Amino acid sequence: MSSIYTNLQELYSDYYNQPYLAPAKAEVAKVTRMGTPYMSQWYGRNIFLPVSLFGDEETRIELVCCTISVTANKNITSTQLSERIGTIKEVFSIGDYTFNIKGLLIARDNRFPDDQISTLIKLYESNKAIDLHNALSDLVLKSSKKVVIKTLNIYKDNGKTKDETHVPFDMTCDSDFVDSLEIV
Repeated sequence: MSSIYTNLQELYSDYYNQPYLAPAKAEVAKVTRMGTPYMSQWYGRNIFLPVSLFGDEETRIELVCCTISVTANKNITSTQLSERIGTIKEVFSIGDYTFNIKGLLIARDNRFPDDQISTLIKLYESNKAIDLHNALSDLVLKSSKKVVIKTLNIYKDNGKTKDETHVPFDMTCDSDFVDSLEIV
C-alpha cells in the first residue's frame, strides 16, 4: 500500500490555524438519532462530521477532512415609537441558512486530487441546487437538504503543502428551501 500523509489534525491546522479535532481512538461509525453519520473512518483515521455533496448520479463527493459552520439570519422590521425608548420588533421572515465548509481535498491513491477538484467545480457550476448531507446540516435542513454553492475557493499551497496529495479549499452554501413559486 502506498503511503500518504494522513495526520489530518496537523495538516488542517497548518492551513487554517485552527484545530481539526477528532477522537484519536479508532471507533466504528457513529450516527445521530436521524441516522446521519457524525463519525466515520478514512484510512483508519477518525473523521468528525464528514460532509457529502450530491448533484446528479455521477456528481458526488465526500469531504473527509473539513469543518462546517452554519449561520442563520432573520429579517426583522423595527419600528421607532415617538417619546419611547427602543423599538418594536416584528419578525418579517427567516432568511437562508449559510454553511461555510473549509478543508482539504485529499487523493486516496497518492496523487494530486484532480478528480475531486473537478467534481467540486462541476457541483459549483451546476444550475440546480445540490444535496448537502452532514450531521450538523441535517439538524437545520429538516425537510429539504438542498443548497446552492455561492462561493468556491481552491487555494494554491503557499508553501504549506507536505506533498501533492491534498489541496485546501473553502466554500459557502446557501439553503434552498423554495422548490416552486406560484404567482397569482
